[in-house]
Amino acid sequence: PAARAQQEQETLVFRSEVSLVRVDVLVTGPDRRSIPGLTARDFLLYDNQREQSIRSFAADEMYVDVLFLLDVSVSMKPHVARIARASRAALATLAPGDRGAIMVFDRQTRVRLPWTDSLEEVAAGLQAVVDEERFNGGTDITRALVDAARYMRSSTRRDTRNAIVILTDDQTERDRNEQRVLRALEEADAVLSALIAPDALGTGRPARRPGWGDIILGPRYPGRTPGSVRPHTQSAGTAEIARESGGDSMSVEQASALQETLANLRQRYSLFFSVPADAKVGQRRSIAVALTREAARRYPGAQLKYRAQYLVPADWTPPPPAEVSSASGGSADVPPAAPAEAEANAPETATPAPQIRRRTSDEAYGARGPDPRLGVPAPNDPVSATGKSRQTSGGWREATEA
Repeated sequence: PAARAQQEQETLVFRSEVSLVRVDVLVTGPDRRSIPGLTARDFLLYDNQREQSIRSFAADEMYVDVLFLLDVSVSMKPHVARIARASRAALATLAPGDRGAIMVFDRQTRVRLPWTDSLEEVAAGLQAVVDEERFNGGTDITRALVDAARYMRSSTRRDTRNAIVILTDDQTERDRNEQRVLRALEEADAVLSALIAPDALGTGRPARRPGWGDIILGPRYPGRTPGSVRPHTQSAGTAEIARESGGDSMSVEQASALQETLANLRQRYSLFFSVPADAKVGQRRSIAVALTREAARRYPGAQLKYRAQYLVPADWTPPPPAEVSSASGGSADVPPAAPAEAEANAPETATPAPQIRRRTSDEAYGARGPDPRLGVPAPNDPVSATGKSRQTSGGWREATEA
């Protein structure tokens, strides 16, 4: 009983308040499997590079709404069939009360199955897509992602983790617009996870350059028919968008791709913090999350993925001066500590706020720089007293002990 009471004191209880900002964090090991059993005391959270108190915490308590967004353009049928076959086993990773819905797209977007908490209906709906769709259209991935985010925003539940799982070859006939999609995902409070099919139509361009820990593209789909190739297609940046949203991407040809994707969506941690007093309504602010030194020692090579920005909500009002917390820079009568003084007074577990360097797609993936496996920090990557920290765009972070 005494041990249990101590554990309860060390774990903040989940509570939802309008004034709190929620950050959903996926923590995985080097094998890409999620790490369970973490508590609020294992995390450090920063708003605009200032450490914040974690006011509430949740692990498995929150429901998950998953919207399956399936590319039904030419030559995608075998890949959708692969997902449909794997769906019953994969959906078992979700919990009672979680919901699923299905949308399909080519040049247009259509709802095939509205939200349901019957996972059997979801599995049957995925098979119905294979049996009933014609798979003969073009594709507009940007429009499909925006439509999916808007559908999710208009129809999901409060206090639910929202996720879109897209299956696509990432080849679009229309212009790509990553920022438009990211804004829509942010408004829907949704993370994007991508299952990337090989370049099924042989356009000569892979969905993206494969990187460490990302997708490995398989061979082109050999069963395409002459004349089926769409001219003038380009990558829609789906994998990049997934990473920026706090999600992940992998090859659909990986046997456990769907099951691993759903498991990672279910096993995220939710960290809640108060909007700092110096914030302004409508302001876009940065978020950084890290493991404490002790947690990083327990889980060497752990990776954290989360959305690295948020917009201060329109209904937020700053607290009275007397209620301004020290985490937001001190009260109105006490000026913030100088950097050297703050570092000297920092607790043992504190680490510097991870620096987020925004990079263009060409920078991030066209010339990726040093391979993370080599332990060589890229420019502007922070190096703490306890080890190396690598931060890329989209709130992706790897922390290892020296």
